Amino acid sequence: MNSRIKKLILPLRRINLTSNMAIILDGFYTIVAIKKTDEGLTATVELNKDHRIFKAHFPDHPIIPGVCILQIVQELLERHLEKPLRMIGARNIKFLNVLSPNEYSMVDFKVAYAQNEAAIRATTQVSNQDTLFTKLSTEYTVEF
Repeated sequence: MNSRIKKLILPLRRINLTSNMAIILDGFYTIVAIKKTDEGLTATVELNKDHRIFKAHFPDHPIIPGVCILQIVQELLERHLEKPLRMIGARNIKFLNVLSPNEYSMVDFKVAYAQNEAAIRATTQVSNQDTLFTKLSTEYTVEF
Protein backbone atom coordinates (compact mmCIF):
# COMPACT_ATOMS: atom_id res chain seq x y z
CA MET A 1 0.00 0.00 0.00
CA ASN A 2 1.20 3.46 -0.84
CA SER A 3 2.65 5.19 2.26
CA ARG A 4 0.59 8.30 1.52
CA ILE A 5 -2.62 6.26 1.60
CA LYS A 6 -1.52 4.56 4.84
CA LYS A 7 -1.13 7.96 6.49
CA LEU A 8 -4.75 8.76 5.60
CA ILE A 9 -6.28 5.40 6.51
CA LEU A 10 -4.56 4.62 9.81
CA PRO A 11 -5.90 7.65 11.71
CA LEU A 12 -9.42 6.78 10.54
CA ARG A 13 -9.15 3.36 12.18
CA ARG A 14 -8.49 5.02 15.53
CA ILE A 15 -11.64 7.13 15.51
CA ASN A 16 -14.16 6.08 18.14
CA LEU A 17 -17.42 6.64 16.29
CA THR A 18 -19.48 6.47 19.46
CA SER A 19 -17.69 9.34 21.16
CA ASN A 20 -17.65 11.38 17.95
CA MET A 21 -21.37 10.83 17.47
CA ALA A 22 -22.01 11.86 21.07
CA ILE A 23 -20.24 15.16 20.35
CA ILE A 24 -22.39 15.72 17.26
CA LEU A 25 -25.58 14.89 19.19
CA ASP A 26 -24.77 17.27 22.05
CA GLY A 27 -28.04 19.11 22.67
CA PHE A 28 -29.92 16.99 20.12
CA TYR A 29 -32.30 15.54 22.68
CA THR A 30 -33.17 15.65 26.36
CA ILE A 31 -34.24 12.66 28.44
CA VAL A 32 -37.56 13.66 29.98
CA ALA A 33 -38.21 10.33 31.73
CA ILE A 34 -36.48 6.97 31.97
CA LYS A 35 -37.49 3.93 33.96
CA LYS A 36 -36.52 0.33 34.36
CA THR A 37 -38.94 -2.34 33.19
CA ASP A 38 -38.92 -6.13 33.54
CA GLU A 39 -37.63 -6.41 29.96
CA GLY A 40 -35.26 -3.42 29.94
CA LEU A 41 -36.20 0.25 29.94
CA THR A 42 -38.57 2.85 28.62
CA ALA A 43 -37.60 6.44 28.02
CA THR A 44 -39.25 9.58 26.75
CA VAL A 45 -36.96 12.01 24.99
CA GLU A 46 -37.62 15.52 23.74
CA LEU A 47 -36.05 16.31 20.37
CA ASN A 48 -34.47 19.71 19.88
CA LYS A 49 -35.99 20.88 16.58
CA ASP A 50 -33.46 23.75 16.45
CA HIS A 51 -30.40 21.46 16.55
CA ARG A 52 -27.86 21.98 13.76
CA ILE A 53 -28.42 18.45 12.37
CA PHE A 54 -31.87 19.48 11.16
CA LYS A 55 -30.43 22.42 9.21
CA ALA A 56 -28.91 19.84 6.86
CA HIS A 57 -31.40 16.97 7.26
CA PHE A 58 -33.55 18.66 5.82
CA PRO A 59 -33.73 22.48 6.09
CA ASP A 60 -37.43 23.04 5.41
CA HIS A 61 -38.65 19.56 6.40
CA PRO A 62 -36.47 18.24 9.25
CA ILE A 63 -36.35 14.46 9.69
CA ILE A 64 -34.38 12.64 12.35
CA PRO A 65 -31.52 10.69 10.70
CA GLY A 66 -31.65 6.94 11.32
CA VAL A 67 -28.12 6.91 12.69
CA CYS A 68 -29.23 9.36 15.38
CA ILE A 69 -31.95 6.93 16.49
CA LEU A 70 -29.31 4.20 16.76
CA GLN A 71 -27.09 6.49 18.83
CA ILE A 72 -29.91 7.49 21.18
CA VAL A 73 -30.71 3.81 21.81
CA GLN A 74 -27.07 3.12 22.62
CA GLU A 75 -26.82 6.12 24.95
CA LEU A 76 -30.02 5.10 26.77
CA LEU A 77 -28.66 1.58 27.27
CA GLU A 78 -25.30 2.92 28.45
CA ARG A 79 -27.03 5.13 30.99
CA HIS A 80 -29.29 2.29 32.15
CA LEU A 81 -26.48 -0.29 32.44
CA GLU A 82 -23.91 2.26 33.64
CA LYS A 83 -21.37 0.84 31.16
CA PRO A 84 -19.86 2.15 27.93
CA LEU A 85 -21.00 0.09 24.94
CA ARG A 86 -19.85 -0.52 21.39
CA MET A 87 -22.38 -1.51 18.76
CA ILE A 88 -21.27 -4.68 16.97
CA GLY A 89 -24.37 -5.37 14.95
CA ALA A 90 -27.71 -4.04 13.77
CA ARG A 91 -30.39 -5.91 11.88
CA ASN A 92 -34.06 -5.71 11.07
CA ILE A 93 -34.02 -1.93 11.11
CA LYS A 94 -37.40 -0.72 9.93
CA PHE A 95 -38.30 2.93 9.51
CA LEU A 96 -42.08 2.76 9.41
CA ASN A 97 -43.02 6.44 9.61
CA VAL A 98 -41.21 9.73 9.16
CA LEU A 99 -40.08 11.23 12.46
CA SER A 100 -40.06 15.01 12.23
CA PRO A 101 -39.25 17.09 15.33
CA ASN A 102 -41.74 19.69 14.10
CA GLU A 103 -44.59 17.18 14.38
CA TYR A 104 -43.35 14.99 17.22
CA SER A 105 -41.08 16.66 19.75
CA MET A 106 -41.63 13.93 22.39
CA VAL A 107 -40.69 10.38 21.44
CA ASP A 108 -40.86 7.15 23.43
CA PHE A 109 -38.14 4.49 23.31
CA LYS A 110 -39.02 1.00 24.53
CA VAL A 111 -35.83 -1.08 24.80
CA ALA A 112 -35.88 -4.76 25.73
CA TYR A 113 -32.53 -6.47 26.11
CA ALA A 114 -30.85 -9.71 27.08
CA GLN A 115 -27.28 -9.90 28.27
CA ASN A 116 -24.79 -12.77 28.29
CA GLU A 117 -21.01 -12.94 28.71
CA ALA A 118 -20.33 -12.05 25.08
CA ALA A 119 -22.94 -9.46 24.14
CA ILE A 120 -26.04 -7.45 24.88
CA ARG A 121 -28.86 -7.94 22.37
CA ALA A 122 -31.58 -5.32 22.28
CA THR A 123 -34.86 -4.81 20.45
CA THR A 124 -36.24 -1.29 20.34
CA GLN A 125 -39.45 0.39 19.33
CA VAL A 126 -39.57 4.15 18.82
CA SER A 127 -43.04 5.65 18.96
CA ASN A 128 -45.26 8.54 19.97
CA GLN A 129 -48.66 7.55 21.34
CA ASP A 130 -50.21 5.59 18.43
CA THR A 131 -47.49 6.16 15.81
CA LEU A 132 -44.68 3.60 15.51
CA PHE A 133 -41.66 5.17 13.83
CA THR A 134 -38.91 2.59 14.07
CA LYS A 135 -38.31 -1.01 15.07
CA LEU A 136 -34.77 -2.34 15.30
CA SER A 137 -32.54 -5.03 16.75
CA THR A 138 -29.00 -4.19 17.85
CA GLU A 139 -26.09 -5.95 19.51
CA TYR A 140 -23.39 -4.45 21.75
CA THR A 141 -20.27 -5.37 23.68
CA VAL A 142 -19.05 -3.62 26.78
CA GLU A 143 -16.16 -1.19 26.16
CA PHE A 144 -13.25 -1.34 28.56
